[in-house]
Parts: sequence; structure tokens; C-alpha cells
Amino acid sequence: MAGAPPSWCAARPGQERRRCCAAAALVEETAAINEATGNDLPAYSAMALAGWRGRTAEAIELIEAIKRHAAARDEGMGLSIAHYTSAVLYNGLGRYEDALAAADQASAYPQELGFAN
Repeated sequence: MAGAPPSWCAARPGQERRRCCAAAALVEETAAINEATGNDLPAYSAMALAGWRGRTAEAIELIEAIKRHAAARDEGMGLSIAHYTSAVLYNGLGRYEDALAAADQASAYPQELGFAN
């Protein structure tokens, strides 16, 4: 990984710190690959990491952008992943009704579930 780990990552203990740093490095690598190849793939990994980190503003911005992108391209799996990330974010924030609503949306179309949780 290039550079120092993000502060939110460095503050975590042991193995959790290593996993956070690895995830952040993969997000950066994905962005670099997309930029180098001209790929317009949405920032799924950045969205997921922001949701798990509880970075509300960043996560919501990415979730909404990915939902728009997925809807425009008729990509049900992208919508499902965005709703799943919303559920993770809201659950972590203690917004349980919002989390349940997002989880219901994420699992509404089982044929579009391309990931395991």
C-alpha cells in the first residue's frame, strides 16, 4: 500500500487494523485501475467500505450515485448492493427501521443477489 494508512485504520487494533488497511488499499487500487482503463464501473468497493466505516456523508453520496447508475443501466445487482450497504450503514448508526427497510429492498429480488452476506 502506498503511503501511510488512513487515520481511521491506524487507530484499530491488530488484525482489524491490517484488514482495514488492506480494504483501503484495494479501494485505491480499484480506483486507479478504473481510471487507467477508462472503465466507468461504479465505486462499489468505496461505497461498501464507507458504509462499514459509518462514514455517513461519504456512504450516502456513493450509495445514491450507484443507485442512479444501476437504475440507468438496468443493473439489479448494483441496486441490491447499494441497498445492502445502506442497511449496513443504518444498522451501525442505530437507525434500525431504516436499516430494515434497506435490507428489505436489497433482498426484494433474490435473482439479483450476486454477493453473500
